[in-house]
Amino acid sequence: MPKKTNKVANYFKEVKSELKKVAWPTFKQVRNNTLIVIICVLVVGAFLAVLDLGFSAGFKAIIDKEAPTTQVEQQVETGDAGEETPVEQGEADAN
Repeated sequence: MPKKTNKVANYFKEVKSELKKVAWPTFKQVRNNTLIVIICVLVVGAFLAVLDLGFSAGFKAIIDKEAPTTQVEQQVETGDAGEETPVEQGEADAN
């Protein structure tokens, strides 16, 4: 069993050795890179939001232009379907 312990110990020694070779960035570099990422995310997000709004408005205009409303749809939109709703029917029965 000592061989397995040596393998694990050697693994962590090698990890420590490799981490010493890493060129760690300074705080200033980390801060600058973080700001660049945040700015890029905001710019791309704003660009995509504008595109989304534009496409939504464009598609809505196309759909509204190509699909004329029928008489039934107009009545439903205005609330004048010419039929009594169940509440109105109940009120009529109560009177």
